[in-house]
Amino acid sequence: LYASLQKLWSGLRTPAAVQVEILESLVNAADPSANMVTLFQHYNEQLSAQLPLIQMSTRREYLKFRIKTLRRFASEGGSSPNKQSDVKMEELEEEFQKHMAEFGTLDQRLEQGISGYNERFGLRFLFDGKDYLEVIHQDIAAEQALSDIDEKLKKLEAHEENQEP
Repeated sequence: LYASLQKLWSGLRTPAAVQVEILESLVNAADPSANMVTLFQHYNEQLSAQLPLIQMSTRREYLKFRIKTLRRFASEGGSSPNKQSDVKMEELEEEFQKHMAEFGTLDQRLEQGISGYNERFGLRFLFDGKDYLEVIHQDIAAEQALSDIDEKLKKLEAHEENQEP
């Protein structure tokens, strides 16, 4: 069990202070044999449950960064009239759509996984010190607002094109 715990701590980059705190709580258990094993197993289960959530959260953060970068690039470089630029923009749009699809899938999987983790262990799942379920919900709200703005801009552009002689 201890080797498994060390491996999880290493993979999760658990701070030394947290490791010491957990080990002290294990050592100070009233009945070292029964309580220690129970506490150890529970903590091991908790870390094992965190690992896939952290992996998905890390991937989600990468995708979020990449999507933001692609949007910025499209808004800055999307007005060039040459053919090579059009091909590049098509490739970027394809990459953007792939990332958005994966991002949506990760959101669904993370919402389910984090809710299950929170319920199972009676704790809030944190990623980079933040309640990650809240981060996901904030990102979803921001994405919806951005989508609403994009839709309004498209309608405004279409209306202006219809107004021109």
